[in-house]
Amino acid sequence: MLRRELAEMQARAQQRPAELAAPPMTYPPTTVAEAKQRFYARYGEIVGPGGWVAVQRFTGIRGPEPASIEEWIAAAQAVRDRAAASDR
Repeated sequence: MLRRELAEMQARAQQRPAELAAPPMTYPPTTVAEAKQRFYARYGEIVGPGGWVAVQRFTGIRGPEPASIEEWIAAAQAVRDRAAASDR
């Protein structure tokens, strides 16, 4: 799963000008704001427009938007799980 995501990220990066292509994050976020930004940067295209409502619709999560780094990481896992289930 992660290899496929990495390959997709690399393919997208090659389609953009080099100055816009950012390397993948290899360290955990240090603030809730950073976790939120990274979540939407990575999964926004998958869940679609609409912010947290779109995430809830895609994953089935019923709770409010995450308020901690750990909750954003859990939301990311839920998106990955749902996307993997869709690929089957």
